[in-house]
Amino acid sequence: CITQMIDGLEAVKQAVFVILETQRFEYLIYSFNFGSELQGLIGKSPLFVQSEIRRLIREALLQDDRITDVRDITIQTNGESMLVEFTVVSVFGNFTMTREVR
Repeated sequence: CITQMIDGLEAVKQAVFVILETQRFEYLIYSFNFGSELQGLIGKSPLFVQSEIRRLIREALLQDDRITDVRDITIQTNGESMLVEFTVVSVFGNFTMTREVR
């Protein structure tokens, strides 16, 4: 049920969430440029994940024309999970996102 429409910065925030939650190449409804490959990091060594996660997040999000940069990516390791925080720069403004990767 659609109750309201959003646009501008809120729409970009929603798109970032959907892009990072969608596995690239898995759903025929999306183009091969949509989604992320973060699932491929599951079970890999923490050092490998730290080196690849920056690239994978940037690669996934920069496919959206409204996003011009992804910067200030920081990673905090806590046991088997990592907390990734980054700033998304869009044509509508900047915002910070946090994502937990296990």
